This record gives sequence, structure tokens and C-alpha cells, in this order.
Amino acid sequence: MREAGAMHIRMLGTGSSDGWPNPWCTCASCGAARRDGVLRRQTSALVDDRLLLDLGPDGLRAAGDLSAVETVLVTHADPDHHAWPAWMWRGWASHRRPLTLVGPPAVLADAAPHLDASVTTVAVH
Repeated sequence: MREAGAMHIRMLGTGSSDGWPNPWCTCASCGAARRDGVLRRQTSALVDDRLLLDLGPDGLRAAGDLSAVETVLVTHADPDHHAWPAWMWRGWASHRRPLTLVGPPAVLADAAPHLDASVTTVAVH
């Protein structure tokens, strides 16, 4: 049970841009991680099921259900932080609640062709 007023942060990924272990790497560290099942996804977090921090490809699957998200904050336009196809996939959902996309201009430009009227954008520099 969660304490009243307490923030719930779920880390969806804490790895590097390629995740960890790197699927192409044969070093001892990556080999041990694969053998031991220590798999880290690209960095992303979900706060109170309403705020998604970064929208990388791994975080999307790790989250499971993003239908309650109200705001997506993308820190920068690198593909491990902003998987723009997610906006297209969101468009395929039968019910979409309004949400706000916050990010630098490059993120908003990448997302723009795939956004529908339910998304408001806010540029930050």
C-alpha cells in the first residue's frame, strides 16, 4: 500500500543507449550479464502512472500500460530517449486521452508528423 501523497516512481530502464548488455558485444562483462539474466533497458521512468520520462523503445514495452499518462517529458532527440514511432502506435489505440508532450524543438519536430489533436506540445530549450 502506498503512503498518501507519496510519489511512485517506476524505473522502466537504467541502462545505456544500447541497453545492457550490448547485443553485439562479446566482452566478458556483456557475456556474464547475458548468462546471469542481468538485462538493463534504455533509461526511462514512469511517475505515478501519469508522467513518462523519456520515450525510448525499451521503456514502451517495460511500462505495459501507458493509457493513464498525461505528460511525456523527452529530454533529447536521441532514439534511445525518443522513439518517435510510438506516436504512430498511439494513434492506433481505440481510446486516447489528451496528453502533453514536453521536449526540445528537435523532439517536437520528429514527433509532429505522427501527433494527433489529442497531443499538446510544449517546447523547452
